Amino acid sequence: MKRCLITGATGAIGPAAVSAFFDAGYRVRVLSRKPVARDDIETVVGDLLDPSAETATRDIDVVIHLAARLHTLEQPADEFERINVEGTRRLLAAAIESGVPRFVFASTIAVYGSGNGVIVDESTPPAPDTPYRRTKLEGEKLVLGTRIGVVLRLASVYGPHVKGNYRNLVKAIDRRRYVPVGSGHNRRTLVHEYDLGRALLLAAESNAVAGSVFNVTDGRFYALRDIVDAIASAVGGKPFRFHVPLFVARAGAAALDLVRPSMHARELLDKYVEDLAVDGSRFQRAAGFVPRIDLMSGWDATVRGLRADGAL
Repeated sequence: MKRCLITGATGAIGPAAVSAFFDAGYRVRVLSRKPVARDDIETVVGDLLDPSAETATRDIDVVIHLAARLHTLEQPADEFERINVEGTRRLLAAAIESGVPRFVFASTIAVYGSGNGVIVDESTPPAPDTPYRRTKLEGEKLVLGTRIGVVLRLASVYGPHVKGNYRNLVKAIDRRRYVPVGSGHNRRTLVHEYDLGRALLLAAESNAVAGSVFNVTDGRFYALRDIVDAIASAVGGKPFRFHVPLFVARAGAAALDLVRPSMHARELLDKYVEDLAVDGSRFQRAAGFVPRIDLMSGWDATVRGLRADGAL
């Protein structure tokens, strides 16, 4: 029986990874600051930056490194460096010392920046413009500098464990507190957590992906308004027929930032209207990855999961 170590197992994408490897017959170990509530999973309680990371990699066939300091507006820059770079460096060194043959690093398509309206693939030069994005790219370089590393740049992940902006979007639409801004034609790139778990498993086992970087998506580009309509349908609502013109929203955001700079209204608006269309076909060809979850069924499952957990 093969053994895998998963970091970030209690985060937004961790449960899907744990399930994918467990269902594939792996013995799963997690490195976590708190025990995972499953008797069939081994927990090494600790942090990326303490000695437990060294012991967690022993007798392991593949490391799936998901843990990261995620994007927040108020987070100090050195905190991203500490977790996303130094934490990755230490875990990678421990894996090499333990003789682990494969190390899969979960990065993000956000390293490409805002996208500028063009279709992005792995040949596109990264343009990270925040501490989170820059430190994820630095982590990539560490991993690709070894013989055991594979980097997956993940599209926005959604599903029953969704967190962050998409979780907030679902809540706002469910409560009818969402107002569309702009035409909604700006594109987004997604992958459902179930498909992501399968992609991580392929990255762990495929010889064709060793030493490379790949985008992982569901193979499609979505207009933001189509995502919003899919969520509205999933929560039992109607499509939105009206929107606030972008120039009006920009003026309002500027005014809000004058009154309450801590809201970062213009920064949030820029994130909302960015157009990031990322091509994930290279990984599909190399690893034989075929996404199974479409937009409507994916958001239906997401909403059901959030309702079951009491989040909606």
